[in-house]
Amino acid sequence: MAVLANATVPLEELRTHQLASFVQLDHRLVQVLVERGWYPDPRMAPIQLALLFSYSASEPDAVEEIMKNVFRERLDEIEAELVAAHPTRTAIIQDAFYAHRESRYNLSIPVLLAQADGIWLERVKRNLFSGGAGRAIQELADQIEDANSRELVFALSSPDWPLAASEGERPESFSGLNRHQVLHGEVTNYGIEENSLRAVSFLNYCAFILPAQEEEVTAS
Repeated sequence: MAVLANATVPLEELRTHQLASFVQLDHRLVQVLVERGWYPDPRMAPIQLALLFSYSASEPDAVEEIMKNVFRERLDEIEAELVAAHPTRTAIIQDAFYAHRESRYNLSIPVLLAQADGIWLERVKRNLFSGGAGRAIQELADQIEDANSRELVFALSSPDWPLAASEGERPESFSGLNRHQVLHGEVTNYGIEENSLRAVSFLNYCAFILPAQEEEVTAS
């Protein structure tokens, strides 16, 4: 992902370096996080990753607290990185992060999710959620040359991914953050800090794992 605007290291060079390190994450841990509606950050400290792996199987509440704290602490940096990487989206990204800081989560969450949609479309010329996310992820991953990026895109292909769950896949007791329910106005109870941080983590993850804009990916 891009770094702060005043960084001296070329953005794509640093992204490539971070990507190579980030993919060393245990894929089981990435899968657990995705299935709980969270997406790892490339700058997470080793101790945070170790704790997440330790708690992932038996202490879901501890996983939630770690992830919330990660994105609370990284919020300013993530905003700056997103703005540096996507200058045409600056005003929208800044408004969404301002709404989050003002605890106006009903406003921040839809905007953050929509910007993730926009980055997918901008980077790979296709909508992630159109016609089924699973198929789109498979087709996209097949087209990405970089093996590290491909593995992290594949992590979104879990059938238990709450963000992409269709109406038929969501149980009656479903209470997770779901893109369709939010953006189509089907639910009104999503506006909590935890869900806004989840949306930040998803936007951050998409911006990091997808090929840079200058890299061409041919959509089928």
